[in-house]
Amino acid sequence: LGSLKITVVGLLLLLILTVWGTLYQVDHGLYLAQERFYQSTFFWIGGIVPFPGAQLVMAVLFVNLIASMTLLTFWRSRVKWSLILTHFGLLLMLAAGAVTFYTGKNAQLSLEEGSGSNVAIAYGEWELVVMPPNTTPGRQKVNAIDATHLRRGRVIALPDGVRSIRVDAYYRNSQAVRDRVETPPISGGGYTRLEPLAHSKEPGQDMPGLVFTLIENGQDTGRYLLWGGDNRPTALGPMSEGWIALRRLRVPLPATIKLIDFRREMYQGSGIAKSYSSQVLVDTGDEMERKVLISMNKPLRLNDFTFYQSSFASAPGGREISTFSVVQNYGRLMPYIATGATVVGMLIYYTAMLFTRLHRQKKPEAAP
Repeated sequence: LGSLKITVVGLLLLLILTVWGTLYQVDHGLYLAQERFYQSTFFWIGGIVPFPGAQLVMAVLFVNLIASMTLLTFWRSRVKWSLILTHFGLLLMLAAGAVTFYTGKNAQLSLEEGSGSNVAIAYGEWELVVMPPNTTPGRQKVNAIDATHLRRGRVIALPDGVRSIRVDAYYRNSQAVRDRVETPPISGGGYTRLEPLAHSKEPGQDMPGLVFTLIENGQDTGRYLLWGGDNRPTALGPMSEGWIALRRLRVPLPATIKLIDFRREMYQGSGIAKSYSSQVLVDTGDEMERKVLISMNKPLRLNDFTFYQSSFASAPGGREISTFSVVQNYGRLMPYIATGATVVGMLIYYTAMLFTRLHRQKKPEAAP
């Protein structure tokens, strides 16, 4: 497991995946290239030949590095701590990638001057939300289910403990259609069926669709249709029995961000922005509000969140709208620590080698 041959093969496979994925991206887009080559354990070539994906390769390299570290520590007469430190840095780098991939979130926060929010929207991810009875549709504090877990035949219990839903069909990208059907499913937008579509090049362009059956006391009580392009929630039975909707994933923020003023500087004689910035008010709830300036090269870092100035628009009435890219990354500092450990370990190792070589050269030759 600690063989250097495994390391070389793994690095060669990563090289092939990187080049192949880059070329694939030209015609299919970044999102589909990431999904096929980098976010998979393996994929099929021509539907026949399996090829390892980056997740599988990096998992093997992770085990390979652990085995190599174990050999250096316990099966060598002289422990070289510099090599162990270098291996630790590489292990931490792979672990950082896993933490970022499995726990990180990418979202957007669009604010009009004078408005604020403590929730960002992830445009590439969706969730199924169930709003309790007697609540206003659009309420943020709801029971949410990640849409990636929706599968045909899955039964999901509702918060009331009495009813549940059975997934009849779920499409990651679809088009809702209004036809004349004798017994159409219940839909807030009046849709009768879904037409599955191929995945878009960008994740934010996909519109998922869901058809499910409501079950109460073991009995089917009705079929429902939800579509991502319909922003109206659907009532579950009478109005007093709650609402359900398929919407873009909401990411709770650690503070309420309020846009005070947006400023932009344009290139003279053109409509192209030279620079733009937003002055925001940050309210975490447990300390005094503070004003922060977020500009193109100066993000706001708050706990595990980073807010980048992304784009802007104009609202009716002349008020400005500022859009921030919001990245949640629990492993934000891990790559820095990993890189530092790897560099320090290599410097110690090669410095020791240099001194050893110089010491050997200074030794006087033995007399014949």
